[in-house]
Amino acid sequence: MLLSEFDFEEARLDDEQNVLRLSGDDPRQAYFRRLNMGKKLRRPVLKFRDTGVASRGNIWAGNAQGQRVVVKINVVKNKARKLSSALNVRSSTEAGSAANLSAHIRYISRSGAGENEERAVLFDKASEAIAGRDFFELCREDRHHFRMIISPENGHDIDDFRGYIRGVMSRIEKDLGERLDWVSAVHYDTDDIHAHVIIRGKKDNGQDLVIARDYIAFGIRSRAQELATELLGERSLDEIQKSIEREVDALRVTSLDRFIEGKLDESREIDVRKEINFGRSRFYEQALKGRLRYFVLAPLFGPRNVRKTPFPFLSSLASQ
Repeated sequence: MLLSEFDFEEARLDDEQNVLRLSGDDPRQAYFRRLNMGKKLRRPVLKFRDTGVASRGNIWAGNAQGQRVVVKINVVKNKARKLSSALNVRSSTEAGSAANLSAHIRYISRSGAGENEERAVLFDKASEAIAGRDFFELCREDRHHFRMIISPENGHDIDDFRGYIRGVMSRIEKDLGERLDWVSAVHYDTDDIHAHVIIRGKKDNGQDLVIARDYIAFGIRSRAQELATELLGERSLDEIQKSIEREVDALRVTSLDRFIEGKLDESREIDVRKEINFGRSRFYEQALKGRLRYFVLAPLFGPRNVRKTPFPFLSSLASQ
């Protein structure tokens, strides 16, 4: 979901924290920097309210017709574990300081995940092929690392996917004001082309890299969508409708789910008995009902892991 779809509630900040007034950045750059200030203030800098309507004209990147990108990011602590097979090392102590990191490096660079079922090759901001061992040795004593997946909805139309990932990471570096050490691998083994990115959890000065929760939740995805829209242009109405149709039976958190959760009443229930319940188009209203039916019927006739859905409101949904 793009940042232009959010409305900004009033946020009170001291003058010295007002990045928009004090920095030399353009308004959009200053906004993303402010998103990352939450880690310094230890409280949310901006609150968001999903309205589904673009705000402030074209000041912020993207709009309802912009390209959609799924971004998943997790902070993972480097775990010590005696595992002699990690990264194909002979000594268990060599990988013991961050065995989970070495295993993930091996996973994203595994054979068969790359283009034409070849091995996925690791790359970074400057090199087309790097050794996973080198990045592991750089990060093995760090406290943590970040694991990220970037999957544009129309990634198959991006000619230079590595260049796209480099562009996204460059914008993230500018927003954070930090030089990042990272590696990535592009996977072609699913219906959607996607990239796995590992970001080192330490800065150049030796301090731990901390990224604000707001920037992780909104900023990174918005930067990825911004660049994808620049490369591919805005989506047509037909593309938007097909995208919504795919969400009806998707085994992931979707925009339909977020809309449903935002419409729940105090008893955590939602009434969809009318033909038009939320003032949206007939197509969108039918998609919402289709999503609700899916969660009711899928555990009976479809994938069993639907039962493990993370949405707390699903137990109170009624089908029509």
